[in-house]
Amino acid sequence: MAEEKGIDATFVDLRDYPMPLYDGDLEDAQGMPENAKKLKKLFVEHDGFFIVSPEYNSSYPPLLKNVVDWISRSDGEDLGEPYKGKTLAIAASSPGGLGGMRVLVPLRMLFGNLGVHVVPSQVSVNFVTKAFDENGMLAIDNQRNLMDATLDELKSTTDALKG
Repeated sequence: MAEEKGIDATFVDLRDYPMPLYDGDLEDAQGMPENAKKLKKLFVEHDGFFIVSPEYNSSYPPLLKNVVDWISRSDGEDLGEPYKGKTLAIAASSPGGLGGMRVLVPLRMLFGNLGVHVVPSQVSVNFVTKAFDENGMLAIDNQRNLMDATLDELKSTTDALKG
């Protein structure tokens, strides 16, 4: 959907970037893990991002928080700023009826505190195991319309902030 709107999108699956739990002592002893550097470089290179997160006990999963923590650190190579001044859209999913709505507030708060401009529109996908058609597209019109509007807002906000 992003590419259909002329958005140059890079898909990232955090499972493809394994790294240890953030630990300041480990960072002091070994520096930033290579996968953290790779992800930080991706974040630095992009003007905005769209995070889709499952809900874990009314919040975001520890894997996402670990990545956020690692790439917020100084990498010793001055790769650049991964968060501040960037634009973010958020979406959540869950197998239940609430569709991950409870994770959206903590995500908004976390990234807002990092200096990210989080757009007001957001997406919540309930009953996620049945939410997509055979082509991987959202099957429910309302959810597809929310995704479409959120992508539009992400693009327009990012473009406006870039000047």
